[in-house]
Amino acid sequence: MRHASRMKAWVFWMIALAASTLVATLVYVLFSQPPQPTPVVTAPVATRSTPPPVAVSPTSTPTPSPTPSPTVSPPVLIEQSMPEELYVPSLDIKRDVAKAPCPIVNGKIDPARDDYMRTCAVRGAGLRTELPGTSAPNTTMIVGHTWHAKPTWQASVDSAAFNALYNWDKGDAGEYTLRVGDEVWVRTEASGSRWLVYTVTGFDEPTKTVGNDNLWGFQEQPVPGQLKLVGCQQKTDGTKSTNNIVVNAQFTRVQG
Repeated sequence: MRHASRMKAWVFWMIALAASTLVATLVYVLFSQPPQPTPVVTAPVATRSTPPPVAVSPTSTPTPSPTPSPTVSPPVLIEQSMPEELYVPSLDIKRDVAKAPCPIVNGKIDPARDDYMRTCAVRGAGLRTELPGTSAPNTTMIVGHTWHAKPTWQASVDSAAFNALYNWDKGDAGEYTLRVGDEVWVRTEASGSRWLVYTVTGFDEPTKTVGNDNLWGFQEQPVPGQLKLVGCQQKTDGTKSTNNIVVNAQFTRVQG
């Protein structure tokens, strides 16, 4: 009996020991494994391009730079003085102007006859003519001879200073060779190499009577800056001229 009791006790303790060993092993296994790291999930970052810079309007409108004004040259001023040379571009003729004013014989203008190709300016006591200049207060008058002695107008151009202004081939009712808008250039003592430029405005054929108001139209009403080129209207029958040919022009600018 005692032996059996001992055997039961031994078996009991062996089972208890085995159970303890098993428990210890399980505890060792459970607690000796390193902890598994918890996976960290990183939120995906959205990829996007950098937006273009946004223009920001200023709070106040900047003052624009002032636009430079065009440079305006002051007008050229040429004082009044005796004319020295006359040039007509459309006819390509140049005529000298006498240094002395036109002679006035018996109340009539009569350019010197020593050179029919030279013109003269009208000046004299009681005459309201003016010498040419950029600010001439009244009309300038330049007179030249004409001579209808050649068979054709072209042949007569170099016979007298103002033959070129009128076409004698058509008889007494000829026509002017200049047209409205053509130019007449005048060089003076004061202008030097520059020219006073006049633009043709019209034509007259007044009778050659002393004090003819048609010829001296500026007597009552001054016309500043006006130029008159005056010659005789020759007759085809050779008789004495009774009318003048007159080219009227107006000062417009300085050339040169």
